[in-house]
Amino acid sequence: MKLRNKILMTVLMFVLLFGVSSCGSKTGELSFSNFQDVITVDEAAEGTDSSSYNDVIILLGIPTNNSNYDSVTGDGYLEWENEANEYVKLTLEDEDVVAKESANLFE
Repeated sequence: MKLRNKILMTVLMFVLLFGVSSCGSKTGELSFSNFQDVITVDEAAEGTDSSSYNDVIILLGIPTNNSNYDSVTGDGYLEWENEANEYVKLTLEDEDVVAKESANLFE
């Protein structure tokens, strides 16, 4: 009985591992889906927080231009651009996204 439980647990573990790794959008890349997942302060509904600096880094990856962002105050804007000329600019205040814009991002 113990061996059977171990085998069953191993099979379930592999199924969960492959299931979790294949669902959802890819994080850390510039994409329409990840851009849509960024929530501004105005878009945040009751019970939902706006996206923070850490949230957007997880979703979009390291920005290509962060020279206009002050990490001490959490104010400024971050920009992402890739080889396909897809572009995202997020404006942050106190590390929360207050505005977002994009160009050349398609579903």
